[in-house]
Amino acid sequence: MSTATYIAIGKTIEEDFIKDLFSVVKDDSGNIVMISVNGLKMNILSKKLAEECLNAYSLLADGGVSVPIGAFTGISFLTALGKPVNMKLITVNSVKCEFLTKFEQAGINQTKQSLYLKIMPECKVVAGLKSQTITGDVDFLCYENYLIGKVPNTYVNVSGYTAQNKGDR
Repeated sequence: MSTATYIAIGKTIEEDFIKDLFSVVKDDSGNIVMISVNGLKMNILSKKLAEECLNAYSLLADGGVSVPIGAFTGISFLTALGKPVNMKLITVNSVKCEFLTKFEQAGINQTKQSLYLKIMPECKVVAGLKSQTITGDVDFLCYENYLIGKVPNTYVNVSGYTAQNKGDR
């Protein structure tokens, strides 16, 4: 499933498309006021990626899976032994995509913003009379921004109990 997801990401993602996901809005002084996200482009990316994931899963499942004949005995030490048998699998797939944003401190009055697309594939594999549902998660980093604010003349580091003044450096 992860292989199929990465194949889909490679086919879907274009650098120019990712650049269009957000825009930085500044005031007259050049200070960042906000980062605006293009919701329509995000939904289009999510839809395209889910479709490509389903296509990639179907292609990988069409070839079937090689299973050693010893696996059919039910005896654990024989499961890896014997001639491989190619089994056809019937899969019913779904893919959910969810955007996650994360803010982290990156310095004095500096913040790192990251936007991830969480891809959550689910496959139901049916082989003979048995079936199993397999799920997974792949986090894809769409972009990172560093928001740099003005450094104040004086700041206090409360956790380290230190105070500094710009003139003291």
